[in-house]
Order: sequence, then structure tokens, then C-alpha cells
Amino acid sequence: MNEKFTKGPWIAYFNNRDYPYANIGYWEVYSKSEDRTLCYLYGAEDREAMANAALFAAAPDLYEALEWAYRVHGEHGGPLGLGAAMAAALKKARGT
Repeated sequence: MNEKFTKGPWIAYFNNRDYPYANIGYWEVYSKSEDRTLCYLYGAEDREAMANAALFAAAPDLYEALEWAYRVHGEHGGPLGLGAAMAAALKKARGT
């Protein structure tokens, strides 16, 4: 990954410590390589918060896989013609 993202791996875990303003736990996405928290997802044991935390934690791996697929298959995207969709997703991930 040659972008200036926080390096992976990212880890999602449930933190059951109380949030300062409410008595709830929260999901935290943490960068293991840079020893820092990237985001908090409040919703205690809410399945949607858990799913979002897992998706966020997978972001570096998903980005690398998409970048590799685009390099290998190019604009045509292989037999399925997914090149435009891959290019759009990479552009969105890069904030451009």
C-alpha cells in the first residue's frame, strides 16, 4: 500500500470500559503497528456497531487486495469487466 494511510494491521475489539458521558462500552479500531486508536463506534453490543468495526479493521487488507486486482486486471477488470468499479472504489479510498 503506497498511500499515506495508517499502517495495518488494524484490530477491532470491544472495550467494556465506561464511556465518560454514558455507562456503555464501545467498539474501538486500533492500529497495532502505530499503537493508536483510529476510531470508536458506540452502540455497546449492537450488531451493527460490531459489523462496522470489523469492516473498518479490514480496510487495509481490502485496499491492498483491490489495488492488486486492479494492477493485475487493469481498466478492463478481467472477464467480468470490473475495472471501472475497481477504479472508482480506489479513487474513493484515496479521497481523490
